[in-house]
Amino acid sequence: MLSLSMACVGPTDRTVVTGRILPRQIRFVTITEAPPGRAGGRRAACIHIRILRDNTGEALMCRFGVEMPLQNFEGPVSTALAQRIVADRINEVSQTVFGAATLESPLGMMCESLRAIW
Repeated sequence: MLSLSMACVGPTDRTVVTGRILPRQIRFVTITEAPPGRAGGRRAACIHIRILRDNTGEALMCRFGVEMPLQNFEGPVSTALAQRIVADRINEVSQTVFGAATLESPLGMMCESLRAIW
């Protein structure tokens, strides 16, 4: 679980994003198997990100799914590689979405922005 905290920093209303999702926290389930010798197959993980506004205690659990291929045109995609790609991308997108937020930004809209970018 990734915990993101938002707080006022100094005289501005910047948002501070804390916590990073780690690759080992991504747990995939195979949705469809890859055809023998061909690209395809899908694995999916359900991601839960807790968004917390420190100054009010307001919190929201943002849930969304991610999918990765089991095999691409270069061959099998290892679970470790898929986990690292997903974790890196979630952290990157979280910094973009939550870093641009203000103290007035609705938490639900930030969650929707995260889902839309993902």
